[in-house]
Amino acid sequence: MYLIDTLIFNSKSEKKKYQRIFSKKLNDINIETYTFYTSNLFFNSRGDKWNLLCVIDLSKYNRDIINTIPLTKNVTIRRECMELTPNAHVKSLKSLKCNLNIVEHVDVADKYLEEFQSIMIQNNIPAMTEIIHKRSWCNEFIALETRNIIYHKSKFPKWNQIHLISLNLKGVLLFKKDFSTVLKTHSNISFEQNFSRLKKIRVFTYKANASKTKNILSNTHSMDGNSQ
Repeated sequence: MYLIDTLIFNSKSEKKKYQRIFSKKLNDINIETYTFYTSNLFFNSRGDKWNLLCVIDLSKYNRDIINTIPLTKNVTIRRECMELTPNAHVKSLKSLKCNLNIVEHVDVADKYLEEFQSIMIQNNIPAMTEIIHKRSWCNEFIALETRNIIYHKSKFPKWNQIHLISLNLKGVLLFKKDFSTVLKTHSNISFEQNFSRLKKIRVFTYKANASKTKNILSNTHSMDGNSQ
């Protein structure tokens, strides 16, 4: 289980102050498995843009711990509980330097949710798994599905999936070629067939490049992407 906060701030200083305070509160209750994503550039946006995403991995915790995590509504667009699409957290065993972190907030119409998950499980996840383990341009892929919305500011658009992809610049050039090859091998389907169907059943509420920071209070924290 993951707890995801999508947040918006008026200034960088306000955002950084929030990160410090929120990180301390998480560490005070012994939660260290969290990652911040700070938006840098948007490719798609259907509303006012978020500028901080906090992804908290609660897989090793009791669900009740959610009640102890503070919610600051004035800067929160949405807080939600999410679960992984089956087999959809894939990480490279290599130490790859990936400066691009793509964050996708995806909205799938309710009547297509089952079909969308099936496409992910049968086509996209196996393709990304092979790419991550056999190519040298993608470090991590995570696909999350909304299970429970705790808070959502009504003036902002909706979504029910979040995808997180860490890759390097080579991946931008090789994505379609490598994805096409793997799709044909694993699923006997073309890149165009796969993604033309996806375009009909889902929209990107937001699609952004972001910098990534893990546990900012840790002495051994790691950062990918551009400095905040």
